[in-house]
Amino acid sequence: MRRVRSTAALCAGALGAAMLTGCGGTDTGACLPAPLELSRTSVEVGLTVIVSSAAAGCDLGELGSYDLTLTAGMVEQSVGRFDVDADGSFEARVAIPAGAEPGPAVLSVTGSPYDDCPVLDDGLCTGYAVDLDLTA
Repeated sequence: MRRVRSTAALCAGALGAAMLTGCGGTDTGACLPAPLELSRTSVEVGLTVIVSSAAAGCDLGELGSYDLTLTAGMVEQSVGRFDVDADGSFEARVAIPAGAEPGPAVLSVTGSPYDDCPVLDDGLCTGYAVDLDLTA
């Protein structure tokens, strides 16, 4: 577990999640994965949620695997690594740690083309993340 030293990281993750639209929604010309989807947006801590993404509408090249991080409260923690299909699609069962702080949280992915931070027309950087609410 790593403590996040400012709320800026959580806010940036939430902003990135709010702006995430996948291949068709950004105007960068970059080939990006399809948006993340959750099996449910409210999850009790200690239980699981399925995170997935459909096939991309473009050729993403060789992907391999993605890492998934949960940011809840002021704590950021790795919640797994999962394989990605050649078309960019994946489905991962993610266990929400029992010690995670209830409230707004962000699941973010690294290892995808979003790591190169395509910049949108308004100058903000996109990210590969999705918001969820953790309950006790």
